[in-house]
Amino acid sequence: MKTSFIDNYFNQNPNTFNPLRRRPEVKDMAIPTKAQTIKKTAKFEVVYEMDGSSFEVDKTNGIARIIWKGNVNIKTAKHLVIHCARAIEKGNKKLLIDQSTLDQFDTEARLWIKVFIKSSIGNVSSKLLMLASIKPKSTKGSIFSHFASSELKEALPNLDMRRFDAVEEALDWLL
Repeated sequence: MKTSFIDNYFNQNPNTFNPLRRRPEVKDMAIPTKAQTIKKTAKFEVVYEMDGSSFEVDKTNGIARIIWKGNVNIKTAKHLVIHCARAIEKGNKKLLIDQSTLDQFDTEARLWIKVFIKSSIGNVSSKLLMLASIKPKSTKGSIFSHFASSELKEALPNLDMRRFDAVEEALDWLL
């Protein structure tokens, strides 16, 4: 009687499918993504902070970042957006807008941002190459986010703009 390769293998290695046999632990050998690597080396410096929201810059990678938190009023919106516009004019070619913890913008802030996008965004449009935004978790924040995205697409049709669920995904794309 002929034996197959599999029969020979099991006859020579009887513990192959023995559930009591201790198997060596497999260590996680995952290669870090660009975002995980940059997270360790990126140094976002806080330029301006107000009411929990902040504007930060990573000079090494040329990334400007706005983090919107909670309820944003007109004063906070003006200061952070103006700081961001200045940073882009100075050479930061990528923008990350983190809206994950945004609850809502008040009416005045929404109107001011709409006017700013329509009237002043042209000054920085040629310098900005990529824009990544993190989706808000709140319903009102999502409504504002869609509104702002449509205004930006209209004002800057050639801008490479994408929306993400997590900051790591956005950083991976920006790099």
